[in-house]
Amino acid sequence: MTLGADGEHIKSVLVIEDDAALLSSVAEVIREVGYEVRTASNGHQALDEALLRAFDLILIDLMLPFMDGWRFLEQYRCRCRESQAALVLISALPNLPAEAARLGVHGYLKKPFGLDAVVRITQECCQRTLSHQ
Repeated sequence: MTLGADGEHIKSVLVIEDDAALLSSVAEVIREVGYEVRTASNGHQALDEALLRAFDLILIDLMLPFMDGWRFLEQYRCRCRESQAALVLISALPNLPAEAARLGVHGYLKKPFGLDAVVRITQECCQRTLSHQ
């Protein structure tokens, strides 16, 4: 847990995306609104991050190299049982709403999306995790 200068918990977000430009843009906009951000470009890196620290929100691209988003979710749920992170899918899948429901995640961002949508879902999900602590 990271604390700000005022002693308040700074919400932390893990962004998992293999498109470097999109990863950079999403991470930057989330940082700009006051969240701590870690990034990973594949599921293996993301799982390593999640095993080292707890996140309030994890944004997960489904189509990733080495370990895709589905496998990451499976491993994350098995190995990080104590975590209270909100989980949000990022994908261009045509059936993304149904896939999000099937996987039991908190939400989704359908590609292409605007950065305002990233801010909105980040704030909504981090507020939700705050109320559950």
